[in-house]
Amino acid sequence: MLVDSYYFIYTYGCRTLRSLQNTEVVLSLVYNEGNFLWYNSTENTVTAYSEPGSKWAREFNSWRHKEAEKVISDCREYGRQLSVVNKAVRPRVMLRSLRPASGDQPAVLMCSAYDFYPKPITLTWLRDGEKVTADVVSTEELTDGDWHHQIHSQLEFTPEPAENISCMVERLSFREPALFHWSHSDA
Repeated sequence: MLVDSYYFIYTYGCRTLRSLQNTEVVLSLVYNEGNFLWYNSTENTVTAYSEPGSKWAREFNSWRHKEAEKVISDCREYGRQLSVVNKAVRPRVMLRSLRPASGDQPAVLMCSAYDFYPKPITLTWLRDGEKVTADVVSTEELTDGDWHHQIHSQLEFTPEPAENISCMVERLSFREPALFHWSHSDA
């Protein structure tokens, strides 16, 4: 069954052009699948796409002088809040033994990085300074739901006397890769 209906969509978006001082507001009104009215604060223009839209545009002109600066100010405030998210956050790294070697069972180490932003990060296992690729299981970066991420990597190995096992973390927020060393006494 088809029902006659009308719909009206009102959206506005904020764009920051290189700095919060250059914040632009774009307002769009759509009526029954057709553009009705469009406003751009940078150009300070209202464009009407129909005869009724032209009537609204004349009324909208009085609104834009009163309210446009308030909307732009709100957009700048949202931009300030979001700019915190755009800063790289260093991970909190934890290296621990999940299982010590026992009989014919290998030891298992876990290297975890928590609460970092943005996503790109690499965890690499080193054994006496050499990259280890066998017996390594890693997760993808997992989202915590608060803009931060976490990742985990496990290494199964049979400990040898006097060997050095490390988890190397490569990250934007580090000037150089960070090394986290496991000690046989941690087992």
